[in-house]
Amino acid sequence: MAELFGAFTPSTTVMKASRLASIALFVVIGARIVRGGPVRILALVTMASIIAVTFGGELLDPMGVPGIWFPFGIGVSRSQYIYTVVTPLMAILTVRTGRQAGGPRLN
Repeated sequence: MAELFGAFTPSTTVMKASRLASIALFVVIGARIVRGGPVRILALVTMASIIAVTFGGELLDPMGVPGIWFPFGIGVSRSQYIYTVVTPLMAILTVRTGRQAGGPRLN
């Protein structure tokens, strides 16, 4: 709700505060995953990768991680690199979670 309010209000302070509140909420979710999830390491790595893509400006820019790299003279954004890691992680997490929930086995 705060982010929607910030989107319609021309206040950068409200937008920044709502994004930081979203990061804090993800930290709380991560703590819950650590406490009791069966595939907690995989889930944490996947969630951390998604957070890095979504909040790269707040988290990665202050650490000096460039937004675009130019391997072989072609610009590739850090989001594209991170999504390259997130995609197989999400697939593995989905299959493992389905198996633990009693879903169909793929043989």
